[in-house]
Amino acid sequence: MKISVQYSTMIVNNLEESVAFYADVLGFEEGYHVKLPVGAITIMNSPGGASVELIEAPQFPTGLYSVGTDVDNLDEALEILKSKGCTIL
Repeated sequence: MKISVQYSTMIVNNLEESVAFYADVLGFEEGYHVKLPVGAITIMNSPGGASVELIEAPQFPTGLYSVGTDVDNLDEALEILKSKGCTIL
């Protein structure tokens, strides 16, 4: 089963600082930016095709919220996971 991580979503304390880290240190480029009534979202894209969604939203705790992946065959991947004891919700 081939799995590739495509995106992750993180709540950050300082969006400007986080965007600078992904751009200057990791070589990501800004995809787009959206201002929210409270906070903002910036999508950063890596040269390899993965992206990270950075969200500054003080009403939520800081941390990793989701990781999205691609698989070659979803049915096959689910069967492999079930055979290893995973519960599919």
